[in-house]
Amino acid sequence: MQPAFSKTDIRAGFTDTDRRWEAAILIRNLFDERTSGIIFQTFQPGTNPVLDRVHMPDPRRSITLQARYRF
Repeated sequence: MQPAFSKTDIRAGFTDTDRRWEAAILIRNLFDERTSGIIFQTFQPGTNPVLDRVHMPDPRRSITLQARYRF
């Protein structure tokens, strides 16, 4: 189990009045919240049934630059 969480994504961009070009920045997981998408229990074979947890972490913060030009 993991505690409740929320993630924030943001996109900010600008363009000219004719909308011929556009530039933007995208940030996913703005506050770099560390979470796991999959968590399950397992145990090591040949030992006492001691349960262990395996998790696959979600991606951390990512930043993307985006540009578009229409002609």
